[in-house]
Amino acid sequence: MANPSASSNYSIVTQQELDHILSIPRENSTGAISQREPPEPLQIWADFVAMAPPFIAYYGAIHQDQSLLQLAYDQIAAYRTLLLDADVGLLQHIVLGGGTGSPPTDSGHWSTGNAWFLTGLLRVERTIFLSSFRNVMVAQRGTLLEWALELTGAAWTYQTSSGFLYNYIDCAALGQINSTTCFEDSAGTALLAAGTFRLAQILHSWSRTPYSFKGMTRAPNVQAAEQARQYIVNHVDSTTGILSPIVNPLDWTSQLQGGGASPEGQAFILMLQAAYRDWWSLTGGYY
Repeated sequence: MANPSASSNYSIVTQQELDHILSIPRENSTGAISQREPPEPLQIWADFVAMAPPFIAYYGAIHQDQSLLQLAYDQIAAYRTLLLDADVGLLQHIVLGGGTGSPPTDSGHWSTGNAWFLTGLLRVERTIFLSSFRNVMVAQRGTLLEWALELTGAAWTYQTSSGFLYNYIDCAALGQINSTTCFEDSAGTALLAAGTFRLAQILHSWSRTPYSFKGMTRAPNVQAAEQARQYIVNHVDSTTGILSPIVNPLDWTSQLQGGGASPEGQAFILMLQAAYRDWWSLTGGYY
């Protein structure tokens, strides 16, 4: 998609994919595109924000279509409206739907879902920034960063002294801790730390003065992200490279057992290391 003129086949399939996404039913009050497709009921997942909005935004940037960049932003706004638990500043995992043939709803603040939301939000912000519309969409970029700051600030409040987050970020604080449904989770911890380092990198380069966004003098929550990174480093098997303990990627309510690997968890290690590398290269490790 980065070079749509190079292959008509790629151009055709990306256009078809966009058309398909835009044809999926939407929630009436916000216009949020459903995560699930008919015949399943309309449903809203935090994970969606890392999937569709970055694709829509990138397509818009490549084809010089500001309306698609705006649509990507609008989808994030719509999902935030539907998922945000304003009492704690965290996002619910799954709302609406939940009928026959559809996954159940999940009002919990699933760490990986919150991290996916942050990941997609930042990708859309950077796509707008790198597009020809960066100067006419400053307000949208600023709002996205405000939401990212809100989310990371809320999430890291629940970081343990060991550096990890629970699979449901605030489950221990709610007195729900146990070995089967409320447990330490390297996956959500790694991806949220990756997003926090990316956010710090963006804030550092917002203008000619580092961390000048909203009068900041430093990037918040980087120390928490660094503590999480050290936790992740210490929980990667030196022989196999497998990260643990980790949520089961095929059952978000349980912990993966038997020494198995999570494909997305393994990917989160790389995303965290890349984000940390880029942040360090830009800032020299200055918080």
